[in-house]
Amino acid sequence: MQALGNRDIAVVAHAPASRGFGARPLRAVNVRSLEMVGVLAIALVATGLRLLTRSTYLFNWDSIQFALGVQRFDIAAHRPHPPGYLGYILLGRLFTHLSGGSAEDGLVLLSALASGAVVLIAYCAARDIWGRGAGWTAALVFLSSPLAWIYGSVALTYALDPLFAVLVLWMSYRACRGDRRSLILAAAVAGLAGAIRPTDEAFLVAPLLWAGWRAWRSGGRGTVLAAAGTLVATTLAWLGPLLIASGGLDRYLLVSKELSDRASNTSAVWKTGLYGLNLNGGAVLIGVAMAFGVFVPIGLSYAVVRRLPRLGIRRPGIDRDYAMLALALLTPALAVYVLVHIGQLGYILLLLPALALPVGVAVDGLVRAAFPAGRRQVARVGILAACVVVNAAIFALPAGGMRDQVVEHDRYAGSLITAVREYDPSSTVLLTSAEAQGSYRLAQYYLGSYPVVALGTDRRSHAGEMFSTRGPAPEYDLARFDRAGTVAFPAGTRTVLVLDQGALDLVGDRSRVSTLKFGDGWRLWVMHPASTDTPVAAGRWVYLRARDCPCRGASSTRPVPAPGTPL
Repeated sequence: MQALGNRDIAVVAHAPASRGFGARPLRAVNVRSLEMVGVLAIALVATGLRLLTRSTYLFNWDSIQFALGVQRFDIAAHRPHPPGYLGYILLGRLFTHLSGGSAEDGLVLLSALASGAVVLIAYCAARDIWGRGAGWTAALVFLSSPLAWIYGSVALTYALDPLFAVLVLWMSYRACRGDRRSLILAAAVAGLAGAIRPTDEAFLVAPLLWAGWRAWRSGGRGTVLAAAGTLVATTLAWLGPLLIASGGLDRYLLVSKELSDRASNTSAVWKTGLYGLNLNGGAVLIGVAMAFGVFVPIGLSYAVVRRLPRLGIRRPGIDRDYAMLALALLTPALAVYVLVHIGQLGYILLLLPALALPVGVAVDGLVRAAFPAGRRQVARVGILAACVVVNAAIFALPAGGMRDQVVEHDRYAGSLITAVREYDPSSTVLLTSAEAQGSYRLAQYYLGSYPVVALGTDRRSHAGEMFSTRGPAPEYDLARFDRAGTVAFPAGTRTVLVLDQGALDLVGDRSRVSTLKFGDGWRLWVMHPASTDTPVAAGRWVYLRARDCPCRGASSTRPVPAPGTPL
């Protein structure tokens, strides 16, 4: 870049400041540079904290399926589950290569970096819209958010969601302010968000519609058409390869519908009534509380006190355009989460930017109402520092809290893997439930040298084999819940390890099963059938020894505990 001469410096020093990215006074440029250094440091701290508290083992069922997808993409086998996440899988492969480790290492690194990046982008967006104070506040919200922290430390997609949401909201707002090129950029970001999580794109299109309508009314019809074309092009860039990799449109729609129907059966209000509404609504409220932490009462307090005329609080600097953009994002997403399904609290992270960016306005309003002019800056710094510390405590300290859940899962997974590896994989079968949270996938991923069989109950209430890593059952297929298959163990099986209570509840001959404790009092169950024994399913139960099944004339003197009876 060409160096500036003295005359150039003088011109820049006296140029008027602007709200956008135009020229600013030289001192302002220096201050802005110092600010960027500071916020970059905060972003790096956020990334470092996520890596410091990262999960050692893949955190849950979905994260294991993402790691399996990094190894081999197969949406029918839920590698990963529908709707596909092709962009996330490709990024996972890239970061796995860069990390030089396993798939979980690459995916956690991706989450941590995305969690740090959103701190920087949120600062830039809030500062551009409301000023420096709002920028710093937004950055600190994302730094300390317990929900953003936990999902930045595990191998899941949710840490990337707020990054796309911030960019779309920011660029859409700039488009409403007259920067038409920003509308095209917002469309591109929304289209690319679908490659990471297709449902995100559906929700991010809503604020684009408001920005597009504003641009259309102001005479920017060409820009709106260009933005629409950009959205379509970026969507097709990932949708086409996803359909090809999934085996075609019909196959993609079939496996997607299977999962959608199964998920909605457990939570959609038109199928579960008030139970589903209470389940989904409670999860949304908890998610919002965990996303903001102690910033929630600040926002609520400001909403109350600004209506008290004696305090003299000016109206917030949240104009109609931003309010409409935020509502456009929040309304359809919350409707789906509350009325249909919210699988994990991480869904809320897509909505966090809409509410987090203007938090600085609330902090500023409360400070102006409570402190004299000379003490306001110190008060702002003190309030924000206290909020960061309290949020960190909410994340790290409570027993059973968010950090504790990751630590506990790591301890359990590590202890289970160690206990199982005491047995010979050539003669041992691992038996799990098809619906337990993680045990089948965990055993498949970390104990791949062992045959893993998942038991379940189909819609006829018949128990049987749902999935298996060694055939003849499929590795994973939701159609098995319509009709369970025949239970099959490899020849030469001498030991059966039952890994979870769900699988044990389906075993009919549990008087033959002994309990093995491992780790911190966790249990698995062991059976040593003879080499000639074969399992058999009869009605609601599976008998690990065919001779114990009443359908084979088992001795009436042999006790057969009812399913659900603890050992």
